[in-house]
Amino acid sequence: TLALRAKDPVAALQNIAASITPVSKDGPGLADFPLPAEVRGPVEQLVADLHAWQAGEIPWRDVSRGLLLVGPPGSGKTEIPRLIAQEAGIHVVAGSVAQWSSEGSRGSEVTKAMRSAFAKAAALAPSILFLDEIDAFGDRLRAQDHNSAWTDHIVTALLDLLDGFHGHEGVVVMGATNHIGKIDAAIRRPGRFDTVVTLGYPDHDLMPA
Repeated sequence: TLALRAKDPVAALQNIAASITPVSKDGPGLADFPLPAEVRGPVEQLVADLHAWQAGEIPWRDVSRGLLLVGPPGSGKTEIPRLIAQEAGIHVVAGSVAQWSSEGSRGSEVTKAMRSAFAKAAALAPSILFLDEIDAFGDRLRAQDHNSAWTDHIVTALLDLLDGFHGHEGVVVMGATNHIGKIDAAIRRPGRFDTVVTLGYPDHDLMPA
């Protein structure tokens, strides 16, 4: 299955190697990361759900998903998906509009790179697909300008992929943003990114002694 999803033999071998390589648990874990209770709660619930699903105790539809991490730069948004994956023993596939645009700035090229990331997450399932700086997709309701057609194209493509993965067993899609007000409303609707976890900078009480 992994080989058929890959675009060439080298990619197939890389996917197979990654899928059978255990996730390293070296270094500080989730328990060591400074998180307030209102953040730690939903994060640890996701980890518990992933363990329960892997043990066959709950169906995939009962795994908590749709986490949107909101906070300023340096607050730990990109670290949390890695720690969740480390704790659950699964893989992380990360992507962003900026990363995908480096492969070509046309909407069709960004969409192709985005679809590749979703396909990779599916091939490595169980996995987390982490979409960083999700506000960069844009908002279709903002004032019309010369980028409006591009925004319409990639937001629609993202929604199509998210809906296709809503019931996809083994792939948790997470997002992060510094600017929640700039996200298209459809991306935030129930079933997509509807669980908002707000991060700040940790205070002295949360820092390790």
